[in-house]
Amino acid sequence: MDITERKERETMLQQYQYAYESALSGIAQVDLDGELTDVNPAFLDMWGYDDEDDVIGRSAIDLWEEPEQARSVLETVKEQGRWEGELEAVRADGSTFYARGVNSHLTDSDSTPIGVVSSFFDITERKEREREIQKLTERLDLAVGGANLGIWDWDMTTDEVEFNEQWAEMLGYSLDEIEPRLEAWETRVHPDDLDGVKEALERHIAGAAEYYDTEHRMQTADGDYVWIRDIGQVVERGEDGEPARAVGIHLDIDDRKTYEQQLKDERDMFTQGPAVVFKWREAEGWPVEHVSENVEDVLGYTTEQFQSGAVAYADVIHDQDRERVLEEVAEHSDGETDQFSHEPYRIVTPDGTVRWVLDHTKNIRKDGEITHRLGYLVDITERKEREQELGRTNTILRTIVENLPMGVLVEDAERDILMANDLLGETFGRPIGGDELTGRDCAATAEELKDLFADPEGFIKGVTERIERREPVKNEELPLADGRVLERDYGESRRKPRALARG
Repeated sequence: MDITERKERETMLQQYQYAYESALSGIAQVDLDGELTDVNPAFLDMWGYDDEDDVIGRSAIDLWEEPEQARSVLETVKEQGRWEGELEAVRADGSTFYARGVNSHLTDSDSTPIGVVSSFFDITERKEREREIQKLTERLDLAVGGANLGIWDWDMTTDEVEFNEQWAEMLGYSLDEIEPRLEAWETRVHPDDLDGVKEALERHIAGAAEYYDTEHRMQTADGDYVWIRDIGQVVERGEDGEPARAVGIHLDIDDRKTYEQQLKDERDMFTQGPAVVFKWREAEGWPVEHVSENVEDVLGYTTEQFQSGAVAYADVIHDQDRERVLEEVAEHSDGETDQFSHEPYRIVTPDGTVRWVLDHTKNIRKDGEITHRLGYLVDITERKEREQELGRTNTILRTIVENLPMGVLVEDAERDILMANDLLGETFGRPIGGDELTGRDCAATAEELKDLFADPEGFIKGVTERIERREPVKNEELPLADGRVLERDYGESRRKPRALARG
């Protein structure tokens, strides 16, 4: 008898059986009731079973963390013939892992469905990476939000611009209200600042400045203006050398500008005289001989309380500041000093509240001896409170950076290190803390530490080239001299705005 066809089928079945048993993916077959009828060795390894008898005959639903979800998958395959997706599986020891599977009809020779065949891959490691990335993303988003960084990404060939939410919120808008075009920025720049802004941008594009960096006012949704520091750089150029793309950030510096203006106004006030004015004798407690009538509005005391001697000037200075103020007065009581300024100090009002003041003092002499002092005081309580709030915010941001699960370094446009965490030094195996790095020149620091790398000169050259081209790096491997290999992300300048912020 000619048995060629039968032998061919047997050979094919043997090949299929070999592929089935040697496959890296876990393969299982279930009947239409969901009971396991066959599994390959990879499936047993994946689920942690020693023998196929441990699973064959069991309900496949029992092998998954969420039985209802698994049951739904089986019904989907029955109805539609196929399902592909991710499920959380339960191993023999009760631990769980994530598997990605493809499930299809299993049919007989007449194409009648008789069960389901499934192929699975263990994707637990990938899921863990995704969770870590998500956690880091959330932390960095929090840092960006806390620092109130507005991000922009400008396609210079089309003038389309991508802004992040903070950019819009800085001006009192939602992101949906901002047209993603250059005009959205240009039309909101204060007319008196626009020429200077354009000049700074042209200088950078022409290569005369490494960065575009300006301080200008921008109009908000309610028609007011806020001060913005705008920093950016061209990161892509066409083959003809023309700029193609630029990215940058907006920083809200309105508070700083307000402080500067307040200081100017205060200096002007000192010059012109309309401040709270004290004249006290050079005697114990500094008894007040004269005080301007606005003292009650500012400090809460009446002129009568001071000028009657019921309250001496030294008595109203905060206990924690009094000794310092006295020392500052003593330091400027020589024969040459006519006037001096104190560091801000606190005054305690009659109701126990505290007011911060700036005090410019003039020494009044008779026959060369100081007999009186004339003080010009300005209430700066609100400014100090804002400074303290900003200080608390900076502390929070530093805490976030210090607790990120990786070495982090932030540098400014001049390549000075603004912030670094302690884990950075630990990663490189050098006992150097983040505080020691802060304020140092980044390029000089890299030069000092280049002996850490397997290819020191190559490392320095690579960093320099990327800084010049603003070239981002993702998952770069850095071989160290001690045989370890580090992974580095550097300069996410080619991503969309929120991704840039995370970088």
